[in-house]
Amino acid sequence: MPKPGPKVVQIKQDKMRLDKAKARLAPTLDELRQIAQALAERHNAQLFGIVVHVDMDGVTNSVYEKTRDGLSGELQRAFTKCNSALALAASEMEAWLMLFPGAFPKTKPNWKLDAKDAGRDLGMIADAKKHLETQLRTPRYEEKHAPSIMEQAAKHKLVTPRPKARNCSYTEFVKELEAWS
Repeated sequence: MPKPGPKVVQIKQDKMRLDKAKARLAPTLDELRQIAQALAERHNAQLFGIVVHVDMDGVTNSVYEKTRDGLSGELQRAFTKCNSALALAASEMEAWLMLFPGAFPKTKPNWKLDAKDAGRDLGMIADAKKHLETQLRTPRYEEKHAPSIMEQAAKHKLVTPRPKARNCSYTEFVKELEAWS
């Protein structure tokens, strides 16, 4: 009988907002580590790695760099016994979704991103959610569509480590994942 493959478990804690926990970052990450370890034990599994997602709500600039360095360092200190990666989406998760433009019409047939977005640095769009709301009107893009867009991107093998469009926050996340052993 073949060994079961890795299992991905989402930990969603409404009260755990890393972006708001600057003063309490170490204890917040310690709590997250305890939750992750308890889940692994409950599934009789080994915790291989953890990915923490935070929307930057800002563009990729010096503030982004400082925030990423601080969060990533704390994450590595909290998770010394497993791999870790920080998905610090600049400016928002929508800027990452735009890296995979082919997923939009697969989600809603009328949706098509502007061709000009393919060549720009998507991490420099100050409000990516509003940018999508302006472009995608029939039906109007809403945050609730994001999981479906990502699902279509994965289903149609559009997600790549090096997409044609750019967003350094995505590139840095991929580099961290590629370093996992």
